[in-house]
Amino acid sequence: MRIKIDIFKKTVLLNFAVLSRKTTDVIGVHNKTIDGKFCLFLDYDKTEEQFLKSELEHLQMLYDLGNIYIFKSSEKGFHAVSFVKLKAHEFMEIMQNSTCDWAFKQIPRFTTFRSWILRSFEKGDTERPKYLYTLKRESSRELSEAHYRYFKKLYPEIEEDKRLDGIKDLFLIKYKTRTNINA
Repeated sequence: MRIKIDIFKKTVLLNFAVLSRKTTDVIGVHNKTIDGKFCLFLDYDKTEEQFLKSELEHLQMLYDLGNIYIFKSSEKGFHAVSFVKLKAHEFMEIMQNSTCDWAFKQIPRFTTFRSWILRSFEKGDTERPKYLYTLKRESSRELSEAHYRYFKKLYPEIEEDKRLDGIKDLFLIKYKTRTNINA
């Protein structure tokens, strides 16, 4: 519906639309570890791969992030994951200094699970994220064994890593999403 109103020699146009969106269940993994630390999860939408790679290499160097695993999440989307364990304030600083998706940065404000989630499986007609490659870099930090094992099971081509913390539990979640679903 479109409404046109003339006020004081100005025209105001109002457009209204009702959209019908399907919901679907999606399975993902939290970046929070059982001992209260956070793995680096970043979600990029509408990003050029070369820009993404350059930014992540810079963040690796600045924050001692070790290997970063790159996944193609959609036609123009990427996920970046590092298994290093970060304190909450470290993770927040890195994320805020990245150009990852604004909505991803805001997730804990609007959800009850208070951590960041990356989907691991299909989302409607969108396939599960596809492993592309690893940005390799040594790190002195401890790694989350639970997150490493989870991703290694889904993506066997991820190479072996060391300095694992020995904790094997992690948080998975099944949640509903309404976006990017074909009707």
